[in-house]
Amino acid sequence: MNSPNTNKILVVGPNWVGDMVMAQSLFMVLLQDNPGVRIDVLAPEWTLPVLEYMPEVYRGIEIPLKRGELGIGTRYRLGKNLAAEAYDQVRSEERRVGKEGRSRWS
Repeated sequence: MNSPNTNKILVVGPNWVGDMVMAQSLFMVLLQDNPGVRIDVLAPEWTLPVLEYMPEVYRGIEIPLKRGELGIGTRYRLGKNLAAEAYDQVRSEERRVGKEGRSRWS
């Protein structure tokens, strides 16, 4: 994970507030492994306030779609805007872990 030339990382954040809180450990490790890196997080609007309390995160970027909305044009424009940012890494760390019979679907 350590990359000396990494200046900007985009993390695709989780959909749930509790999962976003737990994601802070990921942001801490990314910053530890890449001192001075800028970490932006792409996330639903209801999780963005949590990011304001995480000093590791430079900027929260709202996913401008409601849950289940297809929004092809919106996704295309978002993708173009993110591509213009020229991120060195893009990461998505979504992995569900839970007890049998208590599945969670995002």
